[in-house]
Amino acid sequence: MTDTTDWKRLDGALSLGLSRQPLPPLAGAEGLDEPARALAALALLGQRARLAPAAGPRGEATGSSLPDDPRPMLTPAAREALLRLDRRLDAESRRRLAPVILAAIAATRQRPHLFDLPNLDALLRLGGKALGPTERAWLGWTGASAPGAPDPEGGPADRLGSFRRARRKDPAAAREALAASLSGEPAKLRAELVGSLGVHLSPEDAPFLESCLADRASGVREAATGLLARLPGAPAYEDRLALARASLGVETKGLLRKTRRLTFKPPTGDRHAAATLFQGFGLSVLVGELGFETADLPEAAAGAQPALPLLARAALLDDDPILAAAFLGRLDDPAWPGDLLRLPLDADLLSRETRYAALAASLTPEVRFDPLLDGFNVAEFLDGPMANDLAGRLIASPPWRRWLAEVVRQAEANDKFDPDYVLLRAVAAMPCLMARAVADALAVMPPARQPKTAAYLAFLVQLATAPSNPSAPSETPVV
Repeated sequence: MTDTTDWKRLDGALSLGLSRQPLPPLAGAEGLDEPARALAALALLGQRARLAPAAGPRGEATGSSLPDDPRPMLTPAAREALLRLDRRLDAESRRRLAPVILAAIAATRQRPHLFDLPNLDALLRLGGKALGPTERAWLGWTGASAPGAPDPEGGPADRLGSFRRARRKDPAAAREALAASLSGEPAKLRAELVGSLGVHLSPEDAPFLESCLADRASGVREAATGLLARLPGAPAYEDRLALARASLGVETKGLLRKTRRLTFKPPTGDRHAAATLFQGFGLSVLVGELGFETADLPEAAAGAQPALPLLARAALLDDDPILAAAFLGRLDDPAWPGDLLRLPLDADLLSRETRYAALAASLTPEVRFDPLLDGFNVAEFLDGPMANDLAGRLIASPPWRRWLAEVVRQAEANDKFDPDYVLLRAVAAMPCLMARAVADALAVMPPARQPKTAAYLAFLVQLATAPSNPSAPSETPVV
């Protein structure tokens, strides 16, 4: 107990409920350099200060006590798992996972242990809307926010999710609010917020996007440049649409019974460049002038294998998941929804029902579920929590098991491979009840290579076994 940090944490724990009031000096403190004696004296002072009656003017309470909070504290096993997880998180992992971890705790109607709040201070500061009254009071007393006052914006993930929801509801108002607050955000969050203007993108966004071209962060400038190229009527948009349409053609075969086929010739012969070229275009915009009936398009395009994911994405943007599945079902070696998301997919434009339909349709033995190669982010794609039934289907599906086995194999074979990069994104939206199955699969990895995800899953397992565990959370923050 000789380390300054240890004393600070102990003093913070003993000061709970005292508005961080300093402990009274101890008379005759000479000779307390020995840690055990100093600890006993500090504990005695803390208890004496706790039990001393605190009264304000006219006998009213000073307001220094913690607010009433009926939620039970975490069980000892869950408490230990949470502290172990927090110790393993670096700054970036903590920024991404803090809202998810605290939302999972809130879903069980529990709260962190009082004595753990000093250790979890960095995690709590990123919790946003997932914090309860006790955690907010703690942050108020440590100077992170006003005592007990809810933070309307929350942490970075909360602000990003709130902006996307506001953008869907009222695009103009959301843009104006972003313009007023953008300069005060961190560079990475600024880029993500500007990129989210792709939700209901319109020509009215052009002036603001043009102002973002002067931002000091390259990520913001790149996001603004990409969105300006997607604005209908803009020269870059029209040029891109013309190239995309020119890459699609019609071929007629047969003498007696002529058959019309869709052809695809990617610009410069690079089919990966076509992914960016086709970004944001609906199917009707791309093929409306080719004379095909919508129902005939999947069969007509079966011979143009590289175009099928592009056309499936375009069908999803027209909110037609059935037609998208018909395109993808004709792939010789399907790996979707990875086939869609590597394009990348404009997932923010899809309804939640469409996203669930796309993911559920990929959980068949014939499909290679391959987020490792394609950067598939389940939590971001679903834009919300994964229901227990869908999570159960996911972890029981052959595509998922093959993918998870490949992650484990790469982690064991390559010391430079970071499994958390893909694992955390894949399991962040997973409900507590499904965590054990994934944790067991990762248990085969050597202890030295155990990823942060294993600690996160171990914590979810403990939450799932808590006696007060209700249904899954109503909302999962963006990861």
